[in-house]
Amino acid sequence: IPVKQGRHRTQPLRTLWQPLLLACSVGLLAGCPAKTTVKTELGVVKGTTEAEGKVVSWKGVPYAQPPLGELRWQAPRPAQPWTGVRAASEYGNACMQLGSLYGPSANSGDADLALRDTIGQPIGNEDCLTLNLWRPVSKKKNLPVVVYFHGGSHMVGSGSLYRGTRLAQEDVIFIS
Repeated sequence: IPVKQGRHRTQPLRTLWQPLLLACSVGLLAGCPAKTTVKTELGVVKGTTEAEGKVVSWKGVPYAQPPLGELRWQAPRPAQPWTGVRAASEYGNACMQLGSLYGPSANSGDADLALRDTIGQPIGNEDCLTLNLWRPVSKKKNLPVVVYFHGGSHMVGSGSLYRGTRLAQEDVIFIS
């Protein structure tokens, strides 16, 4: 299904589903106990456990190439595979925006870090097409999946502001 992008472009809807396809390729949505190190179609990622070992998370996993240079303001291109084990324990970069009370801190981490120092200042990075995934350590099958795409009109927000640890403790897979 084509989706209108910009004034004269259409892109297949599949580009919007790349984060979910990556999650499925990791096996995160399968009914098996979660491991912190898993193989995806792009390479191996190593996540972390949370909530006293009841939840596994993978953060900052790229799902598309960074929109840098000629790729700026274009439809996302597939992420490039990597070799070795990619650490997936830290959030990816917030996208470029002005700092605000509703936006991420300069380092995309905890929202309360240095917000007073970033209000009105450019923060973030164009290399920001990453996703974060949380799932319970469980053998249960057919778990519900919540996918959250933050909005913000290039002004506020980041996937790091919405954490899935609590939902994963309730047998929900959360992707931001």
